[in-house]
Amino acid sequence: MKIFKLLLLLFCIGSFVSNIQAQYVKNSKTTKVEVIFEHPAICAPSTILREYFNNCEYCYKSTITDTFKLKMLDSLLNGLKINSEKFIFNNIILCKLYYNDGSYKELILGTFSGTIFNRVQMKDNNDLNFFIKNEIGFYDLMEVEYLHIFRELKNEEYLNNVILNHRKIQKFDCKILELPSED
Repeated sequence: MKIFKLLLLLFCIGSFVSNIQAQYVKNSKTTKVEVIFEHPAICAPSTILREYFNNCEYCYKSTITDTFKLKMLDSLLNGLKINSEKFIFNNIILCKLYYNDGSYKELILGTFSGTIFNRVQMKDNNDLNFFIKNEIGFYDLMEVEYLHIFRELKNEEYLNNVILNHRKIQKFDCKILELPSED
């Protein structure tokens, strides 16, 4: 009988949490985010081009579909501000955000800095950078001792989260061709 009561209590708590999440995500405009990205090597990466979505031989791919996380992403994107100071950076992460109405927008992030949303250069947002990079498994491609090079991981809470979960779940698909042997 105690087990039944415990299971009933857990079911009620789960239903309550699901209702809160459902109310929170009800107004989410984003339905899916497809991401391609390069290895965050310390050497200068090449620029990711839009054409890579169709033929990405040396990139990693990831998709974000969780409605709660998409709502959080919508909120972060709404907080972006236009950057009037123009600078050039290597596009290392290219995101396609798909919306309820069938349209899509692009979010482009640099390795260490640089943000473009819908073809407009924006001020960098550490929370957005951390959210995207963490969700797609970007930090898992780096050794723990090199994580301090990322500006958004100067936030101790973010850094601890990455270290605690480092390489525990693979969040991306890898589509890297093998290099020919030197035989």
